[in-house]
Order: sequence, then structure tokens, then C-alpha cells
Amino acid sequence: MKTNALMKFCYDESDGSIPTKSFLLSLDTEMRAKVMSVISLLRDNGYGMCQRFVEEGFADRLNALIIPADDDTTIVIPYFLDEFPDGVVEYALVGGFIRKGEVNPKNVIQKAQRIIDDYLDA
Repeated sequence: MKTNALMKFCYDESDGSIPTKSFLLSLDTEMRAKVMSVISLLRDNGYGMCQRFVEEGFADRLNALIIPADDDTTIVIPYFLDEFPDGVVEYALVGGFIRKGEVNPKNVIQKAQRIIDDYLDA
């Protein structure tokens, strides 16, 4: 199923910086290419590309794009903002981190959750 999608990065910092974009640019060239490929698949295939983020204390609305590598795993957190009648899906990338081992950094997940909560409250 092909979908049209609008992707945007959430502005989170008062100085206008875009943390998720900065995270993506900090990845080495090979991993950045893999991540951008998966993001393209998200754009083309929609929700089906995501896995639920199962983490104690977090709402089930968090999803994750999981990109495995040799030693660690890159995780990008998209949030689906809206779906329009013409089938276009709008989403924002609200977080990202490199997971080493099985532990997810709670501060990144909490920040993504806060961005989503701020969006829903606006």
C-alpha cells in the first residue's frame, strides 16, 4: 500500500534548534543512509513500519523505527500527527537514540513523550 506522507521535525528548543535532525546528522554516513532509507519506507508504507514502544510508564502511542547494526541499534521515534481524507499522513520525528544493549535511555523517551504531550495540548 502506497501512502503519501508529510514528514517534519519538531522544534523543541527555545533557540530554534531541531534535536532529532541534529541526532540524524550526528550518525556516521553508513548508519545515516540506513536510517534515511527506513524513514523513506515509513513515508511510503505508513504505520506498518513501526513497532510499539513497550516501556514501563509510557503511553502506548509511542512507536519506534528500529534499525539494527553490528554492535548497537539506532531507534527513531516518529509520531503520527494527522491523516487527511485524501490518504496523506502527517508525522514528525520526535526523538532518536543509539541503544547499546537492551536498555533504552529514559531521558530521550521522556523528551519524546513531552513533545507529543505539548502537541496534543496545543
